[in-house]
Order: sequence, then structure tokens, then C-alpha cells
Amino acid sequence: MASKLSLREFDSQRPKSDVSRHHKDENYKTNAWHSMTAAFHQISENDASRDPSLPQSFLAQQRMSAALKRIRLCKDKPS
Repeated sequence: MASKLSLREFDSQRPKSDVSRHHKDENYKTNAWHSMTAAFHQISENDASRDPSLPQSFLAQQRMSAALKRIRLCKDKPS
């Protein structure tokens, strides 16, 4: 019957290069996660600081632009 190794025993039997590569991979993943969350946080802060009266989405911007064009055309027409 095969004996079950504890995690520490298993890690001690692994070559050191595998262990260090594993730790490097974990550090890369952790750093990438922190960078990504920091970027999302910055984006959300920038979105929160926008003027709420301005349209947010692309379609809302297009509707606002079309409405402003109609208003200008109505003002330019002679009555």
C-alpha cells in the first residue's frame, strides 16, 4: 500500500528549481492581480468624477449630439 505524504514532505522531495519557479509564478500572478485591481479602481474614480449631466455611454452621447443639432436647426430657421 502506498503511503500518503504530507504536503511538507511532498514539497521537501520536489527539486528546488520547481519550488522556486512555483513561487515566481505565484508572485507574477499576485502582482498582475494587484495591478489590474489598481487600474480598475483608477478607472472607477475617473468615472465617478465626471460631470453627471453629461451622457455616459456612446449611445447617450449620440442622442445628445442629435438633440443639440435639432435645437440649433430650429434656432437657425426663420419664423
